[in-house]
Amino acid sequence: MAWLHRLRRFVRTLTGHLVIGGMLIHALLIPLLFFGITVIVKESTQVRFIDQIRSDSWLFSRLVSRDLSRERVQALLDDALLDGRVVYAEIEMDDSVVTGKGSLPSTGKPFQEDFAFNQHGDSVYYVAIALEPNHGKNKAVLKLGYDETPTNEQIAKTFEHGLYLALAYVLMSLVFGTYMGAKLTRPLRDLRDSARGVASGDTEKQLAVNTTVSEVASLAADLGLMHRELVRNSKDIAAREAYLQAIMDHVLDGIATLDRHGRIFSANPAMERIFGYSHHELIGADITGLLTPDAFPDLQNAREDGDVALLERLAIHKGVIVETRGRRESLAVFPMEIAISDMPDDGHGQFIAVFRDITQRKQAEEELKELQASLEKRVIRRTKELATANLRLEYQALHDALTDLPNRVLLKDRLQQAVQVAREKGHSLALLMLDLDHFKEVNDTLGHHTGDLLLQLVAKRKKSLLRETDTLARLGGDEFAVLLPHVSDVREATKVARHIISALEEPFVLEGHSFRIGTSAGIALFPEHGPDAATLMRHADVALYVAKGNSSGCSVYSADKDENTVNRLALMNDLRRAIDEDELWLNFQPKIDAATGQVSEVEALVRWKHPRRGLIMPEEFIYLAEHSGLIRPLTAWVLEAAVRQCHLFQQEGIKPPTIAVNLSMHNLHDAQLPEYIARVLNTWHVNPGNLMLEITESAIMADSVGALDVLTRLHYMGMRLAIDDFGTGYSSLAYLKQLPVDEIKIDKSFTIDIDKNPEDLVIVRSTIDLAHNMGLRVTAEGVESRKAWEILVEMGCDMLQGYYITPPLPPEKLKEWIHQSTLGGSRPFHFPRRSSGGA
Repeated sequence: MAWLHRLRRFVRTLTGHLVIGGMLIHALLIPLLFFGITVIVKESTQVRFIDQIRSDSWLFSRLVSRDLSRERVQALLDDALLDGRVVYAEIEMDDSVVTGKGSLPSTGKPFQEDFAFNQHGDSVYYVAIALEPNHGKNKAVLKLGYDETPTNEQIAKTFEHGLYLALAYVLMSLVFGTYMGAKLTRPLRDLRDSARGVASGDTEKQLAVNTTVSEVASLAADLGLMHRELVRNSKDIAAREAYLQAIMDHVLDGIATLDRHGRIFSANPAMERIFGYSHHELIGADITGLLTPDAFPDLQNAREDGDVALLERLAIHKGVIVETRGRRESLAVFPMEIAISDMPDDGHGQFIAVFRDITQRKQAEEELKELQASLEKRVIRRTKELATANLRLEYQALHDALTDLPNRVLLKDRLQQAVQVAREKGHSLALLMLDLDHFKEVNDTLGHHTGDLLLQLVAKRKKSLLRETDTLARLGGDEFAVLLPHVSDVREATKVARHIISALEEPFVLEGHSFRIGTSAGIALFPEHGPDAATLMRHADVALYVAKGNSSGCSVYSADKDENTVNRLALMNDLRRAIDEDELWLNFQPKIDAATGQVSEVEALVRWKHPRRGLIMPEEFIYLAEHSGLIRPLTAWVLEAAVRQCHLFQQEGIKPPTIAVNLSMHNLHDAQLPEYIARVLNTWHVNPGNLMLEITESAIMADSVGALDVLTRLHYMGMRLAIDDFGTGYSSLAYLKQLPVDEIKIDKSFTIDIDKNPEDLVIVRSTIDLAHNMGLRVTAEGVESRKAWEILVEMGCDMLQGYYITPPLPPEKLKEWIHQSTLGGSRPFHFPRRSSGGA
């Protein structure tokens, strides 16, 4: 038979051998691979099913064990059955069984837990888990049944799909084997085809010659070597071309190649971005179409003259960067740069043209020009502002910020210039130092804001009194100075000072308040009182200090007063040291009860024995303390010493232990005074009732509001209060009624001559009656005679104090005096008469 013959011949061919061999191999391997893989898939699917079931059932048991109430268990079992995978759900507890709705009906067999897939052949995998509830002692068993049918169906589908794949693989192998066999039987043809492909430059064609003929094998080897070399060279060329193409594609400048006629035959993507034409529109386009008519007039003319002229024109611009204007596809004109150079070729006159869009650079240049112009304007404006600011700063450095008057620096400069002019022209000048009286009380009472407004009004009024050539300056605080650059003599300067003082006595009305501000003035003249500015300023200060000390209002510098002022300044420094080093001491002057003759109180009086100057009277150094800021530490020292002595009197049984201490006007401005006194009393364990504070009437009237506040606080602390020197301060009786005082002390100026002056007698009698009607006790100071004693007792005065009784005594002598005093017949005390002098 013919087909049988062809079959036998096919079998004898290489292709036949390959096909039969491949069929035999597949006939052996495919069944083994198929059934092996199928078994593995089946086992892994079952194991995965069991693992999943075990994990789900354990998690479900943990959920159920949280609360084994019947309602919650029933709900959880029902939810599990609704999922579809669980077909049986039941919980056995000690006292009941809960079965989920929808569970498989019982088969009558006892529950058997499965440990392998389809163990009992019922297509259900049973699991039993003992539950350990979180609360309670009852234990339970969870029984679950999972449907194995989906898993069995999955395994069956796997077998079916595997069979189909095996059959398809066999058919494909048969067809492929037949095809490859036929190919392999034609080595010479393949070799021929490969050689042709290599010769034609087909670097991708692979040589596949398998033969035992040496000539064919040698030829195949040579062709293979050629093929590899060609492939390597082709890859190098392709890499270089790709590199160059990448540069061309990403360079920002447009690059085009031109032929000898000026037409574009290649262009990079940047050309499209710059001019807006597509790539195919650029190819073959004339270069002159990308430029404005006035860009290269010689090129436009060359185009009209012919190609040769154009080539010559292009050669003129070779290697030169020319700034010109381009034209986009939208006919928009933009600035650009163009550079033309020769292209290395075979001499056909081709060129490379590089185009660069410089629109942004031009805009930046314009912006830079505008910025530069703006910067120049700003520099000019800023220079003017700085000049103005410098003038303003210079003005502020030389003027007072509050009053806008020249300050100390400018005054000193003008004074130096005025001294120079006066020295050259031979005339006099005057410097006035002015200081406001009691200005601190305005600040302390009404606040610094009111004080500042008042200073502005004072400055304005002073300035209105002076000539334009005069200089009014504020030196700081309430201190002013006036420079009179030309005066005839000291009388003219004194007249100006008196005029200013008189003008400032007129009241100032500010925020509903009326102020009367006194002023003191010190005067120094050039050249009489100093040859230079520094000396004049110092001497004017000395004169001002003298004016404030003697309350004269105005004082001209004098050398002897200067020496006295220096002594006072030195004394002030010594007082500070005396307070710090405890060089002061207290004497005590008793107050006698006029009715019983007993010592009712003692008044503490400070004393200072200077190591070089000897005994200094309190009137002198207390004034220094009040005008130098030392009154506060001095008062603190006196209070501490007096309370300490009161403590010692109490321990020694000396009666009375009550001690009176004088307070200055400045103490009433100290809001911390009540707290300090409380600390001192607490330190020495002294009752506040054993301390009396005496305040002068003038001090109270100087700051009635502030005094009332401090006195009220002291009164509520339990201290006794007295008005000292009553009758000298012209106090209002209505205001006196508001003060929380316990006692008034009639000033000695009314009692010292009471037996000789009827007017003093009337004043004292009226004062005693007034005080008694107001519920106040009365102490008479300055009892210097027996007659005065008797008159005061007859008038009903409560207590008496003076040198007739005893002068101030140190503590030891005071104790001795109290022990030696005895009750007499017609007079309260039997003691030796003393003169009005004393220590």
